[in-house]
Amino acid sequence: MTKVYLALAHQRQRWMNDLFQRGYKKKLKEEDLFELEERNTSSKLCDEFETNWKLVVKNAKQTGKRPSLLKAIQKTFGVRWCLYGLLALVKTIRLSQKSLTTTTTGEIINLGATDVLRFDFLPQYSQYILIGPIVSIVFVFLLWQVVGVSSLAGFLVIIIGFIGYSLTGPCFGKLRNKTALRTDKRVRMMNEIVSAMRVVKMYAWEKPYASLIEKMRSSEIDKLLQSSYFRALSISSSYVANKVTIFAVFVVYVSLGGRLVSSQVFAALTWINLMRFPTATIFGWGVEYLSESIVSIRRIETFLLLDEKEASILDDIKINTKRNSASIVFENFTAAWDDVNLAYVAENRDATQRKTLENINLQVNDKKLLAVIGPTGSGKSSFLNAILSELPAKTGGVKVRGRIAYVGQIPWVYSGSIKDNILFGEEYKPERFRAVVKACALTKDIQSLQEGEETLVGERGVTLSGGQKARVNLARAAYRENIDIVLLDDPLSAVDSNVANHLFHECVCRYMKNKVNAFYESFIMYG
Repeated sequence: MTKVYLALAHQRQRWMNDLFQRGYKKKLKEEDLFELEERNTSSKLCDEFETNWKLVVKNAKQTGKRPSLLKAIQKTFGVRWCLYGLLALVKTIRLSQKSLTTTTTGEIINLGATDVLRFDFLPQYSQYILIGPIVSIVFVFLLWQVVGVSSLAGFLVIIIGFIGYSLTGPCFGKLRNKTALRTDKRVRMMNEIVSAMRVVKMYAWEKPYASLIEKMRSSEIDKLLQSSYFRALSISSSYVANKVTIFAVFVVYVSLGGRLVSSQVFAALTWINLMRFPTATIFGWGVEYLSESIVSIRRIETFLLLDEKEASILDDIKINTKRNSASIVFENFTAAWDDVNLAYVAENRDATQRKTLENINLQVNDKKLLAVIGPTGSGKSSFLNAILSELPAKTGGVKVRGRIAYVGQIPWVYSGSIKDNILFGEEYKPERFRAVVKACALTKDIQSLQEGEETLVGERGVTLSGGQKARVNLARAAYRENIDIVLLDDPLSAVDSNVANHLFHECVCRYMKNKVNAFYESFIMYG
């Protein structure tokens, strides 16, 4: 028997031998690994899942009900979902600006790091919720052959166990939901602290923030401990239930006048011990993971229902780039940031919402400069977000024709060289590069650095000043070729008046004169 088992094991692992030999001779690369079938690739499953999810959302809008993520999963994976437990999330990069105000970075991270992982365990154990009762009936039938009607006493104990596990299941779901909310809050706070670490160090706020994080973590651990207590109760009860089943069967058997013999005792113990694992231990785990997965599905549903950038508008921009002239056209455009998101709709929309932009009619043609001037909070950035399709229209619309470059209010750089940050994937052309550097007043700054344009800026541009980051940000947009429209959101606020005057005249008005320039400032001081 041992030889047969070894032979079967050898045949089962034989298909891996070539890969092992290849890995022994050289370092394995991606092309050395086995390829998945197309139907199992993440791209294929992602596209199929996204199509089904949009169909579910469309049907839900028609019926006035909340879309069900579970239906989309069932349509996409069917039986395969029970086997693989795969769920692909591609939502994050498509979130609109409005959606980013209703969710947090901590929540998004927690969804990917914690909630999605529940699906790894659910397919493995959830099937025992159905298998457990069936197996228990089979075992009771076999036990009947040994002790007769006394086996029903054991079956009664098993039924009580099923009921107990089913009642404790919702407790796991509630605790999972409370834990997730506290984890979201803690991760969000940690991200904010890390992103502002220099300010924290400067004002010596390490201890107050450490105390705050410790309190948040303690609150989170309290719920994790409660969940662990329920889990320990569930596991221990599976062992106790086994002994109680044995006790109940033999007490009833003796009470009915039966006489215990060793053959009956050992046979009954064998069946009852074999019954414990599928009907108690794994059944309890299945109920636990099912309850937690329902909470995770609900959270992911809420996330998937957040507004996305409108694909139709983006497609129009791509089509219109083939035309000769660029333009921005507003037609009776009205919009508000405080529109209630579909994911958080609990009651009817308020008809008296404050309008951020109202009844705007405007046309900006090719090679024109549009300056939008106003105090803080007057809607300058909202106007820009409307052009970028980030602020959806309540009435009217906006049409954009041409390729867009955007310079944000907060400069963004990545941990490469100054040259890499300006080129940003574009082909390096020395004359064009020097002209952009000069127009953006970066020549002296680059000359003062030991490595010049090859100087590494560090993580988030830590080696650059605020003004230098703003100018690098502006230079990136100026260097881009095949750009028809440049949107500048208060790009000069971080530089002094002389540099700002140079950037406005040399870069915005002269170097980018052949583009549509939308320029946003709180006040203007350039003559």
